[in-house]
Order: sequence, then structure tokens, then C-alpha cells
Amino acid sequence: MKKNYNLSIFATPIIEMDMCKLLKDAFFLIVLFIFSGNLYSQKEHKKEIDSLTRSIEQNYIDGRFNQHILLKNITELYYLSKENGFAKEQLFSIFEEAKIYFINGNLIKSLSKIKEGIYLAEKQKDNNMLCHFLLLYQRLVLELDHLNLSKKVLAQAEKYNMSVPSEADRNVNEIWILLAKADLLAYSEEKVDQVKVVNLKKQAYQLTKNIPQANTFKKLSEIFSLLSLTWSQTFLPNIDEAEKNEAIIDGYLKNYPSEALIILNLMIKGKIANTKKNYPLAIEYYNQAIEKSKKTDNFPRLFKIYPLLSDSYEGLKDYEKATYYSNEFKQLVDSVDVIKKKSGDLGSISEINSEILDKKAGPNYRYIFSGLAILIVLGVVGVFIYRKRSKDFSQNIDKPDTESILSGEQQEKYSYSESKKTKELIHLAKEDINAFYVEFQKVYPTFYKSLQEQYPELNISDINFCSLIKMNFGIKEISQYTNSSIRAAEARRYRINKKMNLKSQNELYIILSMIS
Repeated sequence: MKKNYNLSIFATPIIEMDMCKLLKDAFFLIVLFIFSGNLYSQKEHKKEIDSLTRSIEQNYIDGRFNQHILLKNITELYYLSKENGFAKEQLFSIFEEAKIYFINGNLIKSLSKIKEGIYLAEKQKDNNMLCHFLLLYQRLVLELDHLNLSKKVLAQAEKYNMSVPSEADRNVNEIWILLAKADLLAYSEEKVDQVKVVNLKKQAYQLTKNIPQANTFKKLSEIFSLLSLTWSQTFLPNIDEAEKNEAIIDGYLKNYPSEALIILNLMIKGKIANTKKNYPLAIEYYNQAIEKSKKTDNFPRLFKIYPLLSDSYEGLKDYEKATYYSNEFKQLVDSVDVIKKKSGDLGSISEINSEILDKKAGPNYRYIFSGLAILIVLGVVGVFIYRKRSKDFSQNIDKPDTESILSGEQQEKYSYSESKKTKELIHLAKEDINAFYVEFQKVYPTFYKSLQEQYPELNISDINFCSLIKMNFGIKEISQYTNSSIRAAEARRYRINKKMNLKSQNELYIILSMIS
């Protein structure tokens, strides 16, 4: 009799094994499907990203600088590359966005993008992009009147450029480094050596000729460096070269129009017309530049145009309009100061400096609190000293200090010596302003140091200006001796008051007179 074996006890493990295998295969297929789907999606995104990048680069190569189209494509590239993890393209888009914001005078947005770009470039160890961002940052902080910081940033950019692997990239960076050095020179000296500034910009323009035609930044570098060079040439006595270059720029901008560059060109045309005393033509150019600048709320550009327009009306002896634009300029000084304050309030500048100029592992709170305590103590002491000095000064006006009165013969000899020195300084200021600054420091050896210690925000140009105020020169005389316009001299005095946190012009004269 056959035994009837129950096979179910053998079949169950076999079935379970088949089910496990089926589940494993299904799981593998699902993962493979998701992975291949993501891979396909990423490839599609990469195609789109590459297409956008090529389109942006081709616009630059062809010279099509339509900022609205560029900004649209750049923004799209930014989000696509960020979402899909393409850091190189993301860096490119961040830099382009920061550059467009800066050109249009939106310094706050530009600063925010620069900060983001620097962090990502650091993470990617991309020294070329770091150099790009720092050169843009250097121009921005110079616009915000941070002269010393601007010098440090430029020095750091040069260091990064030395380690850029591509020679072509290094050469492009070198063009912008030369332009930055020229602008720093023009900005930091009271009486500018325009010949030296022009020579630096000529070097930059010549370097653009060596950049290959296929390079993305060739055309923009070429046009901008020529604009910058021509602008500086308008300050030279002989403006023939400026006129020749201006004609070349006109040709460039017909083929490669850009609103931001056209505004710069109109300013140059106005400056040339003004130098040739063709004031109506100069006014026409400046008004066109103002109209275009207002469309984008470009405060920094308007800030430079209004004084020029005021000078042109003054040349026509239309003092009412000259005063009107002078007042418009003063209001813009406040607007630029608001932008400067906002940039500081955002903390972006200090964060960028911490990341690039003085890298630290993290905040040391002990030092922070110690520093704050010292600042509070110094602030209290400073207020006490200032009040005491102001009180002593007001008392000294009414009551002479008997202990310091000299004998008649000594007084006469001392007065004669002081009068002679004062006359010599006044003569030097008229003849050679740089020689005046040197001799002034011999006559008043502690003046520069005392002012710098009490008001560290003041730069060397500010203190030079203060030395002229101490000599009781008026704004008109100062503008004449320093080869600047009355509007520029007024703006300098206004800024000095802001930096010293003074409420009135009289306070400035009182403080400077007390520093011996």
C-alpha cells in the first residue's frame, strides 16, 4: 500500500523562497526604475542647464547685453543648477546676478549675492570664481566709501588670482585688477595723479586685446575698460585722446547696446562738452543719463551725475538751477549713506570679511564680550573728555589762561614765528597742495594722529581736508587748491561730519581748532 505523504510541509519553504526572490527582484526593479528616472531627469536638466549657460555666454560673446533677458535666463539657471546640484553653473549664475545688480546700483542685492557666491566658491575651492567675486566686492565697498577695506579686498583678490590654473582666466582677472588699482588711486588721493591713473587703465585696455575672441568676457572687458580709461582722460588738460576713444565707444555701443554702459558713455560725452565750455550740449547729455538712471533707481550713478550737471549750469551762470541740482546731490548723499547703513545692518560686509580676510574657526564669545566692555568704557571716557574739552574751549574764549601768558618780548617773538609759519602754509596750499600736507604735519605734528585716534572712520583724504579747514580756508578755496569742484568739497565736508557724528558744521571747526 502506497504511503500518502503530505507534500505541503516541503512546498511551503519553497514557495516562501520564491516569494522572497520575487520581492527582491521587484524591489531591485523599483530602485532601478527610480534611479534611471532620476538619472534621465538629471540628464534632461543638465541639457537645459547647458543650453541656458551657452545662451548667456553667447550673448556676452556677441555683445547682446539686454539686461532683462540676461537676468531672466540667469535666474532660471540659478534655480535649476541649485536644485540639481550643479555647483559650477550655480556659481556662474550667482556672479552674473551680482554683477547686474551692481551695475544697476542695487548694492544691497548685489552684496547679498556676493556673500552667497563667496561661500559656495570657498566650498568648491574655486579660486577663479573667488577672485571674480572679490573684485566685484572691492568695487562695491569702494562705492560705499570703505577705502581701507577696499585695499585689503583687492590684495586678497590678487592672491587668489596667482593660484588660478588657467592663464586665460588669470589674464582676464588682471584687467579688472588694474582697473581697481587705478580707481583706488583716484579715490584715495586729494590731488589725483591723473596721468598715473590713465596709464594703469591703458595697460588694462591693452590686455583686453590679448583675450581670445571666443572668451565669454572679452567684449565686456574691452568696452568697460575703454569707458573707464576715457572717463579718466576727461580730467586731463588735453582731452583729444578722450574724444578719439569716445568715437570708438560709440561704435561699440551701436553693435552691443547696454543701458548701463550707455549711461556711462553719456556721462563721458557730457564731461567732454563741459570741458570745451559747450554747456548746453553737456546739460543735454547729463539729462539723458539721469533719465536712464532713474528708470532703474540707480542712486550711485545719479550721485555722480548731479554735481556735473550743477557745474554745467554754473558755467551758464544759471545759479538757480545750479543750486537746485546741488541740493538734489545733497539729498542723494543721504540716500547713499542709508544704503551704506543698510549694508552694515545686514551684516553681510562683516560676514564676508570674516570669511575671506580674517578666517576664524568660530566666534570667541569671551573676546566679544571683553571687546564690548572695553568699547563701552572707551565711549564713556570719550564723551567725558569731549564735554570737558568743549567746556574748556568755551571758557578760554572769554577768559585767557594766565599761566600760559608769555612776556611781551616772548609773545611778540612767538606771534611773529606763528604768523610766518601760517603765511608759508597758506602760500604752499595755493602753489602745491601735496607740499602743504607735508609741511602742515611738521607745524602740527600731532594733528593727523590725534584725529585718526579719535575718529578712526576718517581716511587720509578726510584728514587732509580737515587740515585745510583748520587753516580757516573756505569751501571755495579748498576746491580751488585741491583741484575739485565746490560740490565735491561740500560733499567731503558733509561726509566728514557724518563720520565724526557731528550735529553742525560749527562743531567740526571747534574740534579741529582744539587739536594743536
